[in-house]
Amino acid sequence: MRLLEIIPTPESDAGVVASFAAFAGRMLGKQVVYANDTPNFIANRLGIALTFTAGNLMMSGGFGIEEVDTLTGPVIGWPRTGIFRLADLVGIDILAHVAKNFPEGVTKNSLTALPEDHFRRCLKR
Repeated sequence: MRLLEIIPTPESDAGVVASFAAFAGRMLGKQVVYANDTPNFIANRLGIALTFTAGNLMMSGGFGIEEVDTLTGPVIGWPRTGIFRLADLVGIDILAHVAKNFPEGVTKNSLTALPEDHFRRCLKR
């Protein structure tokens, strides 16, 4: 994976953190991002919000899974799997875990909150 999250603590030496970030970027080819110490990785947190949004748009717009995957794949610069195949590849169990740990402080709206009954049905399959 190209993304590397660095989570400095108040006790972290800023020079060591900067040196490590430079090493990771230059020598390992990593895209370094700085993050706070919160549950789940940044990519997973974004992925769950995008998956929920795609699910809500799919249900409200009458789209099928294949159509959504086509629209959320290479045509917009995302992996060729599309959002739902990617969720399946990562693992529905991981999706459920990330969703469960998604912080309460996240701004919720009609697009990022997947209906609970629909989510439970997906996990039973």
